[in-house]
Amino acid sequence: MLPLAFQLLPVLLGQACPTPSPYDPPPCAASRVPGCLPGYRPQWDRSGRLFYVCNGQSVQPQAAVQTPLAAPMPVSVTEPPAVAAKPPPTESRGHVGLVLMPGVSAFPASDRGLQTSKPEAQVALEFRGSEGGGRVRLVGEWTSFGKIGELSFKYNFFDDFFFRPWLAIGVGIASINPDASIRAAGSASFGLDLFLSRDFFLTGELKGRAFAVGTNGPAHGLAISDWRQVSLLGGMGFYFF
Repeated sequence: MLPLAFQLLPVLLGQACPTPSPYDPPPCAASRVPGCLPGYRPQWDRSGRLFYVCNGQSVQPQAAVQTPLAAPMPVSVTEPPAVAAKPPPTESRGHVGLVLMPGVSAFPASDRGLQTSKPEAQVALEFRGSEGGGRVRLVGEWTSFGKIGELSFKYNFFDDFFFRPWLAIGVGIASINPDASIRAAGSASFGLDLFLSRDFFLTGELKGRAFAVGTNGPAHGLAISDWRQVSLLGGMGFYFF
């Protein structure tokens, strides 16, 4: 029987791919034939395992077993805090105003009021904040009887409305002809401002003023004299800066 087995071995070796599966070891693996069987070729799968396949057969290596990926853990996304809506920016207004006011002035004021009045010119610088009705005024007046400089505080009512009545009080100094000496003065005013735009307005003013006796009089010029001044003025003003 042994000689018969050796005679059948070459016949078996000459058969092409007698193994039922490419993953089964070919007969030469058991016989330890160098180079294995003709018609077989070695091949390695993705895991590095050696197996033999027939030449002429396209055998794909076993796909590596893929481990299903774990579902991603839910990520907690913290929403950013809501930002409060900003109010629309308000349009900035001018802070320094120039007011030009011609008019008439009666001095010394009598029972006839403005019937004896003469021309007068007044120029004022007004300073205001970004909001509110308060103003500070620097006033210069040129009249037929002398010159007057004054610092006053003015307050506009209804500052958000175009029609704004106002009140003002002021203190200053005056030079009355023909006496060139300087004397104290104080005034109170009522007026109306009509704003045609944010920074431009028409204005009218009724002012009353009292004067001190003078530096040569009693109480070092602090005594109030009988002289009074009444002025009626109208003009325009505009703010800048």
